[in-house]
Amino acid sequence: MKVHQKDLFKVMDVEVEEIAGQIQRDNRNSTILETRVFAAEDVKSLRAKLNVSQKVFAKLMGASIRMIEYWESGTKKTSGTANRLMQIYDMDPELPEALGLLEEQE
Repeated sequence: MKVHQKDLFKVMDVEVEEIAGQIQRDNRNSTILETRVFAAEDVKSLRAKLNVSQKVFAKLMGASIRMIEYWESGTKKTSGTANRLMQIYDMDPELPEALGLLEEQE
């Protein structure tokens, strides 16, 4: 027997419209910044701003060193996810350390 969601709400004596209205009220109406696209020079610049090697930057980005080399040479374009993460790091270069992702070397 196939039961529809509306039928379940009726059995529970809850109106679907009432639930939908509550969900709408609970959702925040936020505006998200447009994701910046990082070109080769931007990637190099950000890595310099973070003061990290390609190896460390690759670990921060969850990418391989080879991918970082490709991005920095312009051989490959950065993905949307990588662009968003770099945008966040660019907005707050101290964030990786603050989150415990980087430890300052003595």
